[in-house]
Amino acid sequence: MGYLPVMMNLQRLPVLIVGGGAVAARKAKKFIAQGARLTIISPTLHPTLYPTLTDASLPGSLHWIPRSYHAGDLQDMRLVITATNCAEVNHAVMSDAQALNILVSDASHEDESDFMMMADHWHSNHLVTAVSTTGIWPAAAREVLRHHSRYLSPWWNDVIAVMDSLLAELEAVPDPARRASLRRALRSSSPSKWLDQIDKQGPEGLRPSMHQWLSRLAGVEGGQGVWGEE
Repeated sequence: MGYLPVMMNLQRLPVLIVGGGAVAARKAKKFIAQGARLTIISPTLHPTLYPTLTDASLPGSLHWIPRSYHAGDLQDMRLVITATNCAEVNHAVMSDAQALNILVSDASHEDESDFMMMADHWHSNHLVTAVSTTGIWPAAAREVLRHHSRYLSPWWNDVIAVMDSLLAELEAVPDPARRASLRRALRSSSPSKWLDQIDKQGPEGLRPSMHQWLSRLAGVEGGQGVWGEE
C-alpha cells in the first residue's frame, strides 16, 4: 500500500479542510486540538464548530471562509483535506494540491489519498494509541482500538511522564557523549521493569527508583551533581 504511520507536529501548521459537514467537523476538531491553524472553506459550517471560531483557549485556531472552493485557495497551505459531498469538487482539490506538492486527503476516497487519518485515542499528552485498516473499514479500526485500550496498564502514563522528566534532566549533562549514552540507556530500559516497580511500590516510588537506577549507571551515588559531571 505504501503507507507509513507517522506522528506529525501540527503546532501552527496551516491546514485546509474543504467542506463543512459532519465528516469535516470530526476531522477539524482533531486538528484544532493539536494546535493547527485550520481554515475551512464551505458555504455552511457544522453547528458544533461555531463555538470554536471564537474560543481563544484552544491549542489551535479555526478560520471559516463561507463560500465554495476556488482555484488558488491552497496558497500557503501545508496539509489539505477535502470532505465535500461533490465528487467534482473533491477531485479538483486533489488535483490542485498534488500539482503544488501539498499532501492531500479525500475523505471519500482515502485509498487514493496522500495520507489518511487513523482511529486514535489520547490517553494523556504522553501516550496515544492509533489503529488503521488503511481506509478499508474505519469502524473496524475503532473497534480494535477500543478493545486494545481496555488492556493497557493504568500506569503507562506515569512511566512515560517520569521518563520525559528524566530525559529533560539529562540535558544538563555537559559532556555530549556521556549525555547521549545515558539517554540511550534510559530510553532502552525495559518498560515492564518500571511497570512492575509501580505494582510493588506504587506510582510515588517510580521516579526515585528510575533516578537511582540512572545514577548508578552514571557512577554517581544518589544522583548528586549533574549525573557525575561537576
